[in-house]
Amino acid sequence: MPWAKGQSGNILGRPRKELCLTTLLKIKLRRKDPKTGANYAQAIVDKIIEAACEKQAWAATTVLDRVDGKVPDRLQVSQEPIVLRIESNARIPKILPTGPAHLIEAKKVEED
Repeated sequence: MPWAKGQSGNILGRPRKELCLTTLLKIKLRRKDPKTGANYAQAIVDKIIEAACEKQAWAATTVLDRVDGKVPDRLQVSQEPIVLRIESNARIPKILPTGPAHLIEAKKVEED
């Protein structure tokens, strides 16, 4: 049965999404802890700071990563030159390695 112009084929509308884990955690973290009166998010922050002050490395790392931003991983780059061997009848690829010019060498292989 064709639908009239402007009429939706889904009369009940879009189905509700189930709540994902992140949404459920955010909802719970806003609730108050009956023991302290603070919300759960504040209670967690207090425990992490307390652990950091007790010289727990994981807690100090968590605090610093959240406050100052996570330190990027260092990428170790080889100083060996990249050697491209191109045969005389081969097609040269459009995408070539990039980098400092002194690290890239191109050599043409002569046919026997």
